[in-house]
Amino acid sequence: MGVTMIPALDCSRVVISVDPGLWDSGVAVWVRLDNNKCVLHWAGLVTLSKKTPREKAPRIMAERIFQTVFECSPRAIFEWVIEYPQHYTAKRKTAEGVQTVIDVAEHLSARVRGTTLAGETAAMVRPSQWKGQLPKHIHHDRINQAITKKEVNRIDWPAPHLVHNVWDAVGIGLFYTKRHRRGGITPTQAKGTPCPDL
Repeated sequence: MGVTMIPALDCSRVVISVDPGLWDSGVAVWVRLDNNKCVLHWAGLVTLSKKTPREKAPRIMAERIFQTVFECSPRAIFEWVIEYPQHYTAKRKTAEGVQTVIDVAEHLSARVRGTTLAGETAAMVRPSQWKGQLPKHIHHDRINQAITKKEVNRIDWPAPHLVHNVWDAVGIGLFYTKRHRRGGITPTQAKGTPCPDL
């Protein structure tokens, strides 16, 4: 199992937003234009076989994400923004699940920081920072409204039960590139003015 090949890019600056998971990670690739605005180039899933030994899976998933992205544009300078999960419950099973995702995020961050490419950066963002406590269906609807039809058409949609990973990767990117504020509010909405037609 892997990922649909990301269309090749020939540009100098690329933003990568990641919703990490042990077996399925949402990834969105953004092109940073000369005016500093970002446009979605591709979004989809990077997946890992569940036959992979669980203790090795976080490192392997992180490496798979890194290599998949790097191969689409080897000459670009990447800005990475990676969700860093939070423990919301004391339940042991849930906590262990969250910790494995944290491990993926930390392995990926370390992989990016260990690269020799000048200008490569990795930022971490917690769920409470970029989406708050908003219900998923409301937040995903706001994400859908914030991207253009052309951008929607660049998304490789996975099976329905995995779609939330892709929406979250796109949402993290919208937040990082300042097209969204916390909870999916656009900058114009935050100022009390109507959101422009997208």
